[in-house]
Amino acid sequence: MTARVAIASVAAAASVVAIAAGAPAAGPTGTFLITSGRDGASYLYTTSAAGGRPLRRLTPGFASGSEPAWSAKAGRIAFSVFTEAGTETQEIWTSTPSGGSPRRLTEGKNDENPSWSPNGRLIAFVRNRFQLWVMRADGTGQRKLLYGVSDAPSWTHDGKRIVYGNNSFLFSVSTAGGRPKRLGNPVPQRRFDPVVSPDGTRIAFIAAKATGNADLFVMRSDTTGVVRLTRSGGLEGLVPPAWSPNGETLLFVRRVPQGREAIFAVRADGNGAPRQLSHPGKRQLDGRATWSPSGSTILFARGRQLWTMPARGGSARLLRPVLFYFGPRYSRDGSRIAVARAGPGRKSVLGTGTTDIYVLAANGSNPRKLTSNPADDVQPAWSPDGKAIAFVSSRDQGPRESYGSIFVVRTNGMGLRRLVSGADTPDWSPDGKLIAYTDGADDVAPHIAVIRRNGTGAKDLTTGDDDDAEGPAWSPDGTQIAFGRRRGGVYVMKADGTVEHRVAKKGTFGAIWSPDGKALLVRRAGADYVLDLATGTQTKVYEDPWGSVSDWR
Repeated sequence: MTARVAIASVAAAASVVAIAAGAPAAGPTGTFLITSGRDGASYLYTTSAAGGRPLRRLTPGFASGSEPAWSAKAGRIAFSVFTEAGTETQEIWTSTPSGGSPRRLTEGKNDENPSWSPNGRLIAFVRNRFQLWVMRADGTGQRKLLYGVSDAPSWTHDGKRIVYGNNSFLFSVSTAGGRPKRLGNPVPQRRFDPVVSPDGTRIAFIAAKATGNADLFVMRSDTTGVVRLTRSGGLEGLVPPAWSPNGETLLFVRRVPQGREAIFAVRADGNGAPRQLSHPGKRQLDGRATWSPSGSTILFARGRQLWTMPARGGSARLLRPVLFYFGPRYSRDGSRIAVARAGPGRKSVLGTGTTDIYVLAANGSNPRKLTSNPADDVQPAWSPDGKAIAFVSSRDQGPRESYGSIFVVRTNGMGLRRLVSGADTPDWSPDGKLIAYTDGADDVAPHIAVIRRNGTGAKDLTTGDDDDAEGPAWSPDGTQIAFGRRRGGVYVMKADGTVEHRVAKKGTFGAIWSPDGKALLVRRAGADYVLDLATGTQTKVYEDPWGSVSDWR
């Protein structure tokens, strides 16, 4: 796809901003769907159109996360994801070991430090910093065990109890709940981050002196036989250790010069000095490092991205490249989102890899790939009945052509057909009979046209003689179409192309109608404004150097 179509898809859907504080009570209502690069890649977010709420991230990027835990029995990894920009809100997600099939398990809370049960059927985690919770591996059956946890939880070998630290002491509690049991007083120091060995016979933990220097220890499960494994400190305030699958080695994180952190390994019997496995990165490690079930790979998080490296040490690599999202659109009932997603593969004109159309649940879960082609597929638009999606593709675009072609496909991935070439920015009429689009196939300037959903009856609504007209958007009642002109300004005309008038002197093409049809969301000078069509007043609602509002429901 050429740069023109790429720019159109990004401009129409790739910005994000915090809603202006102090908006009037009678301001816009509903939900804004946003794309933004504020977190290092282009993700999807939502926020209240009325303002006063932080951005909530829908998509984790499938490489975004911290505090990973790997389960051999479940065949998945669990990790926590920051989902609300500017807040500490985290959610627990799982994915395959390669980073695929992401699944959200918790939502809207501050959940962290997931830990798998030995049989892979349950996950323990910490909620709101001090509460110990347990849930099934699919996220159901969430229940609180107790309040008073300061460390990541660890399961006993039989899966009947969970070991944790609180207020410098070690405890265990039954997975059925009840009164916790204190695990003795193995060393006269502050103790935290206990982790049970795979065979359940030993517990590794970190202990700190009053001076603050912390080191790694191992003891028997009955709290006897304490062995000190490190002697140079540097573990204070970091992350829990991790047992190798055979129980012979422990991973831990230690501070190295310049205040950075690196991953080390040490024999659990105390023989031998610790070995440094990773090079200190520019960003801090996010939570513990963990082992693959085979013991050959180490999984860790840095910069809120998941990485792997050989267990013997060596170069680290991203678990899965970060994915980018463009042009999200809600289905009419608001239950689903269609979006263009760029991922691993050859470089596209977006600079991010092959781009395909995906459908997600409205909360960002259950992504399903709808198109698969070496070309770029962008700008998805839902049919009103939710059964089909129109989109723009470069799959039959010539090297010197500025526009792609509009295709339609059913939401089950079947029935793919091309409607028109040399076009972009499709938008369905509310009755589902017509698709408005930008026609750039002729020698005249780009202009607005419509076509029936079966590909017949193409008709120009603007002439293209005066100035480029682009980015049509049907009003909710189907009587009007909003669009932009290259010279600047937002316009509205009747659905038959007559009675055109300018409603805003400034603003790019790609205006978005409010759900009630009384206002337009227009973008100018890096911010999104709500334009009241009755009064002509504009109110800034979102400003973000990395993105913009893409849809309004």
